Amino acid sequence: MLKTISGLTLLVFYSSFAQSQSLEQKLAQQYQISIQAVLKNFPQNQNMVGSVAASPTKEYQYHWTRDAALTHQALFEVYKLSNSQSLKTQILKAFQQWVRFEKRAVSNAIQAGLGSGEPKFQLNGEIFKGEWGRPQNDGPAVRSLVMSEWAFELIRMGQKDWVLRNLYRPEIPSPQIIKSDLEFTAANWNQPSFDLWEEIKGLNFYTLSMQRKSLLVGAELATQLNDPGAAKYYLQQAQLILNLMNQYYNSQLGYIVAIQNQVDGWGHKNSNLDVAVVLGTTQGFLDLTYLNSNSKKVLQTAQKLEDVFMQIYPVNRNKPVPVIGRYSEDVYDGFGFSGGNPWFISTHAHAELYCKFAKFSQRSNQAYIQKGLQFLSRSLEHRNQQSGEMSEQISRFNGYLVGVSHLTWSYASFMTAYHSCLRN
Repeated sequence: MLKTISGLTLLVFYSSFAQSQSLEQKLAQQYQISIQAVLKNFPQNQNMVGSVAASPTKEYQYHWTRDAALTHQALFEVYKLSNSQSLKTQILKAFQQWVRFEKRAVSNAIQAGLGSGEPKFQLNGEIFKGEWGRPQNDGPAVRSLVMSEWAFELIRMGQKDWVLRNLYRPEIPSPQIIKSDLEFTAANWNQPSFDLWEEIKGLNFYTLSMQRKSLLVGAELATQLNDPGAAKYYLQQAQLILNLMNQYYNSQLGYIVAIQNQVDGWGHKNSNLDVAVVLGTTQGFLDLTYLNSNSKKVLQTAQKLEDVFMQIYPVNRNKPVPVIGRYSEDVYDGFGFSGGNPWFISTHAHAELYCKFAKFSQRSNQAYIQKGLQFLSRSLEHRNQQSGEMSEQISRFNGYLVGVSHLTWSYASFMTAYHSCLRN
Protein backbone atom coordinates (compact mmCIF):
# COMPACT_ATOMS: atom_id res chain seq x y z
CA MET A 1 0.00 0.00 0.00
CA LEU A 2 1.25 3.51 -0.79
CA LYS A 3 0.91 6.25 1.76
CA THR A 4 2.08 9.87 1.74
CA ILE A 5 4.10 11.12 4.71
CA SER A 6 5.40 14.73 4.76
CA GLY A 7 4.83 14.99 1.02
CA LEU A 8 6.87 11.89 0.30
CA THR A 9 5.59 8.56 -0.94
CA LEU A 10 6.45 5.70 1.35
CA LEU A 11 5.75 2.09 0.81
CA VAL A 12 4.03 0.95 3.97
CA PHE A 13 4.01 -2.71 4.81
CA TYR A 14 1.25 -4.42 6.70
CA SER A 15 3.03 -7.21 8.45
CA SER A 16 2.91 -9.16 11.68
CA PHE A 17 5.50 -7.02 13.46
CA ALA A 18 3.33 -3.90 13.64
CA GLN A 19 0.30 -2.29 12.07
CA SER A 20 1.61 0.31 9.65
CA GLN A 21 -0.22 3.34 10.96
CA SER A 22 0.70 2.53 14.55
CA LEU A 23 4.35 2.07 13.60
CA GLU A 24 4.47 5.33 11.69
CA GLN A 25 2.98 7.24 14.59
CA LYS A 26 5.37 5.66 17.07
CA LEU A 27 8.37 6.41 14.90
CA ALA A 28 7.32 10.02 14.41
CA GLN A 29 6.76 10.39 18.15
CA GLN A 30 10.15 8.90 18.97
CA TYR A 31 11.78 11.19 16.42
CA GLN A 32 10.47 14.28 18.24
CA ILE A 33 11.43 12.80 21.62
CA SER A 34 14.93 12.10 20.32
CA ILE A 35 15.48 15.66 19.12
CA GLN A 36 14.55 17.08 22.50
CA ALA A 37 16.54 14.43 24.37
CA VAL A 38 19.66 15.34 22.40
CA LEU A 39 19.24 19.05 23.05
CA LYS A 40 18.68 18.34 26.73
CA ASN A 41 22.14 16.75 26.89
CA PHE A 42 23.77 20.03 25.82
CA PRO A 43 25.03 21.58 29.09
CA GLN A 44 23.95 25.17 29.64
CA ASN A 45 26.46 26.07 32.35
CA GLN A 46 28.47 29.03 31.09
CA ASN A 47 31.82 27.23 31.13
CA MET A 48 30.36 24.13 29.45
CA VAL A 49 28.34 25.66 26.62
CA GLY A 50 29.13 23.96 23.33
CA SER A 51 29.96 20.60 24.84
CA VAL A 52 27.82 17.51 24.31
CA ALA A 53 27.38 15.28 27.34
CA ALA A 54 27.39 11.64 26.24
CA SER A 55 24.80 10.91 28.92
CA PRO A 56 23.44 12.48 32.11
CA THR A 57 24.76 9.40 33.94
CA LYS A 58 27.78 10.44 36.01
CA GLU A 59 30.18 7.97 34.41
CA TYR A 60 29.46 9.40 30.94
CA GLN A 61 29.37 13.12 31.71
CA TYR A 62 32.16 13.77 29.26
CA HIS A 63 32.44 15.17 25.74
CA TRP A 64 33.56 12.64 23.13
CA THR A 65 34.79 14.21 19.88
CA ARG A 66 33.21 11.55 17.64
CA ASP A 67 29.89 11.33 19.49
CA ALA A 68 29.48 15.10 19.55
CA ALA A 69 30.18 15.39 15.83
CA LEU A 70 27.70 12.63 14.94
CA THR A 71 25.11 14.31 17.16
CA HIS A 72 25.54 17.59 15.31
CA GLN A 73 25.33 15.74 12.01
CA ALA A 74 21.94 14.36 13.02
CA LEU A 75 20.83 17.83 14.08
CA PHE A 76 21.99 19.25 10.76
CA GLU A 77 19.58 16.90 8.99
CA VAL A 78 16.83 18.06 11.36
CA TYR A 79 17.75 21.65 10.55
CA LYS A 80 17.40 21.07 6.81
CA LEU A 81 14.07 19.23 7.10
CA SER A 82 12.35 21.19 9.87
CA ASN A 83 9.65 23.78 9.24
CA SER A 84 10.10 25.24 12.73
CA GLN A 85 12.10 28.45 12.57
CA SER A 86 12.63 28.44 16.33
CA LEU A 87 14.08 24.92 16.21
CA LYS A 88 16.31 25.84 13.26
CA THR A 89 17.59 28.87 15.17
CA GLN A 90 18.27 26.72 18.24
CA ILE A 91 20.20 24.14 16.20
CA LEU A 92 22.27 26.78 14.39
CA LYS A 93 23.17 28.45 17.69
CA ALA A 94 24.14 25.09 19.17
CA PHE A 95 26.38 24.42 16.16
CA GLN A 96 28.20 27.75 16.54
CA GLN A 97 28.70 27.08 20.25
CA TRP A 98 30.05 23.61 19.43
CA VAL A 99 32.59 25.11 17.03
CA ARG A 100 33.90 27.43 19.73
CA PHE A 101 34.05 24.59 22.24
CA GLU A 102 35.94 22.28 19.88
CA LYS A 103 38.50 24.95 19.03
CA ARG A 104 39.16 25.46 22.74
CA ALA A 105 39.31 21.74 23.47
CA VAL A 106 41.68 21.00 20.57
CA SER A 107 43.93 23.85 21.66
CA ASN A 108 44.06 22.38 25.16
CA ALA A 109 44.90 18.95 23.78
CA ILE A 110 47.69 20.26 21.55
CA GLN A 111 49.19 22.29 24.37
CA ALA A 112 49.21 19.13 26.48
CA GLY A 113 51.03 17.25 23.72
CA LEU A 114 48.05 14.98 22.93
CA GLY A 115 47.21 16.20 19.43
CA SER A 116 44.07 16.40 17.31
CA GLY A 117 43.17 12.73 17.86
CA GLU A 118 42.32 13.26 21.53
CA PRO A 119 38.94 11.51 21.94
CA LYS A 120 37.52 12.66 25.26
CA PHE A 121 37.27 15.93 27.20
CA GLN A 122 35.80 17.32 30.36
CA LEU A 123 32.57 19.23 29.72
CA ASN A 124 34.42 22.51 30.31
CA GLY A 125 36.86 21.73 27.49
CA GLU A 126 39.76 20.69 29.69
CA ILE A 127 41.58 17.51 28.76
CA PHE A 128 40.71 14.20 30.37
CA LYS A 129 43.89 13.28 32.20
CA GLY A 130 43.21 9.61 32.85
CA GLU A 131 44.41 6.62 30.88
CA TRP A 132 42.43 6.14 27.67
CA GLY A 133 42.56 4.72 24.16
CA ARG A 134 44.61 7.41 22.43
CA PRO A 135 44.59 8.56 19.68
CA GLN A 136 41.23 8.06 18.00
CA ASN A 137 41.74 9.50 14.55
CA ASP A 138 38.13 9.16 13.46
CA GLY A 139 37.34 12.16 15.67
CA PRO A 140 39.01 14.89 13.57
CA ALA A 141 37.60 13.30 10.41
CA VAL A 142 33.99 13.23 11.61
CA ARG A 143 34.32 16.70 13.12
CA SER A 144 35.63 18.21 9.89
CA LEU A 145 33.01 16.35 7.87
CA VAL A 146 30.07 17.71 9.85
CA MET A 147 31.52 21.22 10.03
CA SER A 148 32.15 21.13 6.26
CA GLU A 149 28.51 20.24 5.62
CA TRP A 150 27.49 23.16 7.80
CA ALA A 151 30.01 25.40 6.00
CA PHE A 152 28.27 24.80 2.67
CA GLU A 153 24.94 25.71 4.26
CA LEU A 154 26.34 28.86 5.86
CA ILE A 155 27.89 29.95 2.56
CA ARG A 156 24.52 29.43 0.90
CA MET A 157 22.99 31.62 3.63
CA GLY A 158 25.45 34.43 2.86
CA GLN A 159 27.76 33.79 5.83
CA LYS A 160 30.96 33.03 3.90
CA ASP A 161 32.91 35.50 6.05
CA TRP A 162 31.96 33.57 9.19
CA VAL A 163 33.15 30.36 7.55
CA LEU A 164 36.49 31.94 6.63
CA ARG A 165 36.95 33.35 10.13
CA ASN A 166 35.95 30.23 12.03
CA LEU A 167 36.06 27.10 9.89
CA TYR A 168 38.29 27.14 6.82
CA ARG A 169 40.89 29.48 5.37
CA PRO A 170 43.50 28.45 2.75
CA GLU A 171 46.58 28.71 4.95
CA ILE A 172 48.99 26.38 6.74
CA PRO A 173 49.30 26.11 9.66
CA SER A 174 45.67 26.99 10.04
CA PRO A 175 43.85 28.14 13.17
CA GLN A 176 40.57 27.29 11.43
CA ILE A 177 39.32 23.94 12.67
CA ILE A 178 38.13 22.31 9.42
CA LYS A 179 41.36 23.10 7.62
CA SER A 180 43.41 21.87 10.58
CA ASP A 181 41.41 18.63 10.85
CA LEU A 182 41.65 17.93 7.12
CA GLU A 183 45.40 18.42 7.10
CA PHE A 184 45.71 16.11 10.11
CA THR A 185 43.49 13.49 8.49
CA ALA A 186 45.28 13.61 5.13
CA ALA A 187 48.66 13.21 6.84
CA ASN A 188 47.71 10.56 9.41
CA TRP A 189 45.07 8.25 7.94
CA ASN A 190 47.63 5.45 7.55
CA GLN A 191 48.69 5.63 11.19
CA PRO A 192 47.19 3.14 13.70
CA SER A 193 44.64 4.54 16.13
CA PHE A 194 42.07 3.14 18.54
CA ASP A 195 38.74 2.01 17.16
CA LEU A 196 35.41 3.62 17.95
CA TRP A 197 34.89 1.15 20.82
CA GLU A 198 38.20 2.37 22.31
CA GLU A 199 39.58 -1.15 22.67
CA ILE A 200 41.90 -2.01 19.77
CA LYS A 201 44.61 0.05 18.10
CA GLY A 202 45.17 -0.60 14.42
CA LEU A 203 43.86 0.44 11.02
CA ASN A 204 40.10 0.41 11.50
CA PHE A 205 37.54 0.15 8.70
CA TYR A 206 35.23 2.62 10.44
CA THR A 207 37.98 5.20 10.86
CA LEU A 208 39.14 4.81 7.26
CA SER A 209 35.58 5.20 6.01
CA MET A 210 35.06 8.44 7.89
CA GLN A 211 38.50 9.76 6.92
CA ARG A 212 37.78 9.12 3.25
CA LYS A 213 34.40 10.83 3.39
CA SER A 214 35.79 13.83 5.26
CA LEU A 215 38.52 14.29 2.65
CA LEU A 216 36.07 14.03 -0.26
CA VAL A 217 33.76 16.62 1.26
CA GLY A 218 36.75 18.70 2.36
CA ALA A 219 38.03 18.75 -1.21
CA GLU A 220 34.71 20.22 -2.36
CA LEU A 221 34.93 22.89 0.32
CA ALA A 222 38.57 23.65 -0.50
CA THR A 223 37.65 24.11 -4.16
CA GLN A 224 34.82 26.46 -3.28
CA LEU A 225 37.10 28.51 -1.02
CA ASN A 226 39.88 28.83 -3.60
CA ASP A 227 42.28 26.26 -2.19
CA PRO A 228 42.82 24.01 -5.28
CA GLY A 229 46.15 22.56 -4.16
CA ALA A 230 44.60 21.29 -0.95
CA ALA A 231 41.60 19.90 -2.83
CA LYS A 232 43.88 17.88 -5.11
CA TYR A 233 45.84 16.58 -2.12
CA TYR A 234 42.70 15.56 -0.22
CA LEU A 235 41.33 13.71 -3.25
CA GLN A 236 44.60 11.85 -3.71
CA GLN A 237 44.58 10.68 -0.10
CA ALA A 238 40.89 9.71 -0.30
CA GLN A 239 41.68 7.43 -3.25
CA LEU A 240 44.51 5.78 -1.32
CA ILE A 241 42.13 5.17 1.56
CA LEU A 242 39.61 3.59 -0.81
CA ASN A 243 42.31 1.31 -2.16
CA LEU A 244 43.01 0.11 1.37
CA MET A 245 39.33 -0.28 2.29
CA ASN A 246 38.89 -2.60 -0.67
CA GLN A 247 41.31 -5.00 0.99
CA TYR A 248 39.17 -5.52 4.12
CA TYR A 249 36.92 -8.20 2.66
CA ASN A 250 37.94 -11.68 3.80
CA SER A 251 36.70 -14.18 1.23
CA GLN A 252 37.24 -17.14 3.56
CA LEU A 253 35.15 -15.58 6.31
CA GLY A 254 32.62 -14.10 3.92
CA TYR A 255 32.56 -10.61 5.42
CA ILE A 256 34.41 -7.32 5.73
CA VAL A 257 36.72 -7.37 8.74
CA ALA A 258 36.79 -4.45 11.13
CA ILE A 259 40.50 -4.09 11.91
CA GLN A 260 43.83 -4.83 10.29
CA ASN A 261 47.39 -4.33 11.48
CA GLN A 262 46.56 -4.36 15.19
CA VAL A 263 49.44 -2.97 17.25
CA ASP A 264 47.87 -2.58 20.70
CA GLY A 265 44.73 -3.10 22.76
CA TRP A 266 42.61 -6.10 23.60
CA GLY A 267 43.16 -9.43 21.89
CA HIS A 268 39.72 -10.94 22.42
CA LYS A 269 37.99 -10.12 19.12
CA ASN A 270 38.85 -13.32 17.28
CA SER A 271 36.10 -13.12 14.65
CA ASN A 272 36.92 -9.53 13.57
CA LEU A 273 33.20 -9.29 12.75
CA ASP A 274 31.98 -5.95 14.06
CA VAL A 275 29.00 -3.65 13.55
CA ALA A 276 31.60 -0.89 13.14
CA VAL A 277 31.71 -1.95 9.47
CA VAL A 278 27.99 -1.26 9.11
CA LEU A 279 28.37 2.06 10.92
CA GLY A 280 31.28 2.99 8.67
CA THR A 281 29.22 2.14 5.60
CA THR A 282 26.12 4.07 6.63
CA GLN A 283 27.98 7.13 7.89
CA GLY A 284 30.43 7.06 4.99
CA PHE A 285 27.63 6.66 2.42
CA LEU A 286 28.67 9.66 0.33
CA ASP A 287 28.89 8.16 -3.16
CA LEU A 288 28.60 4.85 -4.96
CA THR A 289 32.31 4.35 -5.65
CA TYR A 290 32.80 1.97 -2.74
CA LEU A 291 29.36 0.39 -2.82
CA ASN A 292 29.30 -0.31 -6.57
CA SER A 293 32.04 -2.87 -6.12
CA ASN A 294 31.32 -3.89 -2.53
CA SER A 295 27.56 -3.78 -1.98
CA LYS A 296 27.26 -7.56 -1.88
CA LYS A 297 30.11 -7.74 0.63
CA VAL A 298 28.50 -5.12 2.86
CA LEU A 299 25.19 -6.97 2.85
CA GLN A 300 26.97 -10.26 3.58
CA THR A 301 28.67 -8.61 6.55
CA ALA A 302 25.37 -7.26 7.87
CA GLN A 303 23.74 -10.67 7.48
CA LYS A 304 26.60 -12.39 9.32
CA LEU A 305 26.13 -9.98 12.22
CA GLU A 306 22.39 -10.57 12.26
CA ASP A 307 22.87 -14.35 12.25
CA VAL A 308 25.33 -14.17 15.15
CA PHE A 309 23.19 -11.94 17.35
CA MET A 310 20.04 -13.88 16.58
CA GLN A 311 21.79 -16.91 18.04
CA ILE A 312 23.62 -15.53 21.06
CA TYR A 313 21.04 -13.11 22.51
CA PRO A 314 17.97 -14.74 24.11
CA VAL A 315 15.99 -11.54 23.58
CA ASN A 316 16.07 -12.21 19.83
CA ARG A 317 14.32 -15.57 19.94
CA ASN A 318 11.30 -15.81 17.63
CA LYS A 319 11.80 -12.28 16.31
CA PRO A 320 11.77 -11.27 12.62
CA VAL A 321 15.03 -9.37 12.97
CA PRO A 322 17.48 -9.17 15.89
CA VAL A 323 18.54 -6.26 18.01
CA ILE A 324 22.24 -5.86 17.24
CA GLY A 325 25.28 -5.80 19.49
CA ARG A 326 28.77 -4.52 18.75
CA TYR A 327 30.51 -7.86 18.15
CA SER A 328 30.01 -11.41 19.37
CA GLU A 329 32.95 -11.47 21.81
CA ASP A 330 31.83 -8.27 23.56
CA VAL A 331 31.84 -8.46 27.36
CA TYR A 332 31.07 -4.83 28.28
CA ASP A 333 27.63 -4.54 29.90
CA GLY A 334 27.54 -0.76 30.36
CA PHE A 335 29.27 -0.58 33.72
CA GLY A 336 31.23 -3.82 34.03
CA PHE A 337 32.23 -6.88 32.05
CA SER A 338 29.56 -9.49 32.67
CA GLY A 339 28.77 -9.86 28.97
CA GLY A 340 27.82 -7.78 25.98
CA ASN A 341 24.32 -6.67 25.02
CA PRO A 342 22.52 -5.25 22.00
CA TRP A 343 23.02 -1.53 21.49
CA PHE A 344 20.53 0.99 20.15
CA ILE A 345 23.17 2.55 17.87
CA SER A 346 23.97 -0.84 16.35
CA THR A 347 20.33 -1.68 15.73
CA HIS A 348 19.71 1.76 14.21
CA ALA A 349 22.74 1.28 11.98
CA HIS A 350 21.16 -1.79 10.41
CA ALA A 351 17.91 0.09 9.86
CA GLU A 352 19.80 2.92 8.19
CA LEU A 353 21.86 0.53 6.07
CA TYR A 354 18.86 -1.17 4.48
CA CYS A 355 16.93 2.05 3.93
CA LYS A 356 19.93 3.64 2.25
CA PHE A 357 20.39 0.59 0.07
CA ALA A 358 16.73 0.94 -0.92
CA LYS A 359 17.43 4.48 -2.07
CA PHE A 360 20.36 3.51 -4.28
CA SER A 361 19.44 -0.01 -5.33
CA GLN A 362 17.66 -0.72 -8.57
CA ARG A 363 16.37 -4.09 -7.35
CA SER A 364 14.54 -5.41 -4.29
CA ASN A 365 14.27 -1.95 -2.78
CA GLN A 366 10.87 -2.72 -1.23
CA ALA A 367 12.39 -5.57 0.73
CA TYR A 368 15.19 -3.30 1.94
CA ILE A 369 12.70 -0.70 3.19
CA GLN A 370 10.72 -3.38 4.97
CA LYS A 371 13.81 -4.72 6.69
CA GLY A 372 14.92 -1.24 7.74
CA LEU A 373 11.50 -0.60 9.28
CA GLN A 374 11.67 -3.93 11.10
CA PHE A 375 14.89 -2.87 12.81
CA LEU A 376 13.32 0.44 13.81
CA SER A 377 10.35 -1.48 15.16
CA ARG A 378 12.68 -3.59 17.31
CA SER A 379 14.23 -0.41 18.66
CA LEU A 380 10.83 0.94 19.64
CA GLU A 381 10.03 -2.33 21.33
CA HIS A 382 12.87 -1.82 23.81
CA ARG A 383 12.67 1.91 24.56
CA ASN A 384 10.89 3.05 27.71
CA GLN A 385 7.30 2.88 26.53
CA GLN A 386 6.17 5.82 28.67
CA SER A 387 9.02 8.30 28.21
CA GLY A 388 10.72 7.15 25.02
CA GLU A 389 14.03 6.86 26.83
CA MET A 390 16.83 5.07 25.02
CA SER A 391 19.80 3.99 27.10
CA GLU A 392 23.12 2.76 25.79
CA GLN A 393 22.27 -0.93 25.75
CA ILE A 394 19.39 -3.42 25.79
CA SER A 395 19.53 -6.44 28.09
CA ARG A 396 20.33 -9.53 26.07
CA PHE A 397 18.09 -11.53 28.41
CA ASN A 398 14.89 -9.55 28.95
CA GLY A 399 15.14 -6.56 26.60
CA TYR A 400 15.04 -3.90 29.31
CA LEU A 401 17.20 -0.79 29.25
CA VAL A 402 20.72 -1.28 30.65
CA GLY A 403 23.92 0.73 30.71
CA VAL A 404 24.00 4.48 30.99
CA SER A 405 20.70 6.32 30.63
CA HIS A 406 19.64 8.67 27.83
CA LEU A 407 22.72 8.05 25.68
CA THR A 408 22.98 10.99 23.30
CA TRP A 409 24.31 8.82 20.49
CA SER A 410 21.35 6.44 20.82
CA TYR A 411 18.96 9.30 20.09
CA ALA A 412 21.14 10.78 17.35
CA SER A 413 21.43 7.42 15.60
CA PHE A 414 17.66 6.99 15.73
CA MET A 415 17.29 10.39 14.08
CA THR A 416 19.65 9.50 11.23
CA ALA A 417 17.92 6.15 10.70
CA TYR A 418 14.54 7.87 10.71
CA HIS A 419 15.77 10.37 8.13
CA SER A 420 16.96 7.54 5.90
CA CYS A 421 13.84 5.41 6.20
CA LEU A 422 11.05 7.99 6.37
CA ARG A 423 12.20 11.43 5.32
CA ASN A 424 14.58 11.11 2.36
